[in-house]
Amino acid sequence: MKVESLYHQFSTETLKQLNIDIYDAIKAVSEPENDYQKVLALVEKRDLEIVTILSSLRESEKPLFARLESDINAFFVDEIANLKQAVVEETKTFLLRRNAIKKYK
Repeated sequence: MKVESLYHQFSTETLKQLNIDIYDAIKAVSEPENDYQKVLALVEKRDLEIVTILSSLRESEKPLFARLESDINAFFVDEIANLKQAVVEETKTFLLRRNAIKKYK
């Protein structure tokens, strides 16, 4: 997904930046100095911002906002699911190697 696809006509500057920050944080998680807590904190801030935006929209605008945000949310859900699967695989590999080392001791 292109960064420009992470926001739409109803996105506030705060929401735009949060979406970009989440995108960047997800991509950076594979680097050792980064952790999943940053992604979680950003997602929680994003949730609060979305609730704030929804409360400020007219009733007629809310369904469109929800539909547009749903696509962005689905993208983030998929990316985070991929991260989760990568962690599971890393853990399995670690445990297999640890068990192999124990056999040789």
